[in-house]
This record gives sequence, C-alpha cells and structure tokens, in this order.
Amino acid sequence: MAVPRQNIPSAIQEIARADYENFIEAHIKNKTSFSIEVTLANEATFKQSQKAHEAGFLIHLTFICAALDDCIERVANRVDLGGHGVREDVLKKTYAASLQNIARAIREFDVVQIYDNSRQARLGDDPQEYLPRLVLESQGGTITYKAANPPRWLSAAIGHSKRPK
Repeated sequence: MAVPRQNIPSAIQEIARADYENFIEAHIKNKTSFSIEVTLANEATFKQSQKAHEAGFLIHLTFICAALDDCIERVANRVDLGGHGVREDVLKKTYAASLQNIARAIREFDVVQIYDNSRQARLGDDPQEYLPRLVLESQGGTITYKAANPPRWLSAAIGHSKRPK
C-alpha cells in the first residue's frame, strides 16, 4: 500500500529534498544533461533553470496538464488503486500556481511544449487516440499554437484566447 507524502516524517522529506537539489546542482556544475519532473508552482524551478541556462544549458519544458476537475478525479483514482494522494487544497493551490507561471516559463525557457491531457480513455479504446495532445509550442518566447481549439485552462493561463489561423 502506498504511503501518502504527508505521512512521511519531515526528516526523511528533508533528506529527499536535499538529495534532489544536490542532483540538480551536480549536473549543472558538471555540465551534464538531465531531466527532472516538477510543477511550475515553485520559484525554485525558475531559479534552478536560470542557473542551468547561465551554465550553457538549453532549457526545454514539457508541460502536461488537464482541467482541474480531471486532475482531482485522477488523484482520487490513483489513491483508490493504492497510489499516493495529495490533499485537494494542496492540489488546487499547486495547479493554480503552475498555470499562473506558464507565461513566465514561455518568456524564460528556450523551448516550451504544452500538452493537453484531458482526454480520458475507456476500456477497449485505442490508446494512441488518447495520448496527450500538443496544443502550444514556444521557442525563444514566440508562441505557436498546435491545436485549433486550445483548452480553456491554457487560454486562461496565458492571458488571452488567441487562436491559430
């Protein structure tokens, strides 16, 4: 059975956080390419990416998102299947902060690819039809929409609803 993060002793969480930060710092120092999974909710993500960029790294963000209600439902399903949980208030706060920082990521990161993961497959569906769909790409801050109808969460996040032609 999975253990919710909130039940992990703070000393263990601190060790894990320090190991994570040391991993990033070592890769930047050694100029070794790396990939990490993060939300955009934390200022540390932007500080680390700036430091990596200054060290000569190309910063490429692959952001995968769905509507908030879908995210809440998926976490609940994961918990039902024995996976780790996230309190709904924490999920909502992280989701909102991440969306608020998308425009900043587009300005600061070299390449940003945003995928919509709202489509939900049902038993028997062809999995290829339900892969996350690329809806926006930016290079050097220049936005190119890859979908005729970007999801509402994306339009709200970047502050306008400009559609591709």
